[in-house]
Amino acid sequence: MVARFAEGTFARINGVLTEGEDRTDLVREAVDRELRRRERLGK
Repeated sequence: MVARFAEGTFARINGVLTEGEDRTDLVREAVDRELRRRERLGK
């Protein structure tokens, strides 16, 4: 899957990554969290 992000998003992500984490880890976790949230809401 290819996704486009607003300019500056990768820099923002890089600024909050923890040691050993990469952008893919952060995006995967964010998507999983959003899916769980929406599933709870029944959407």
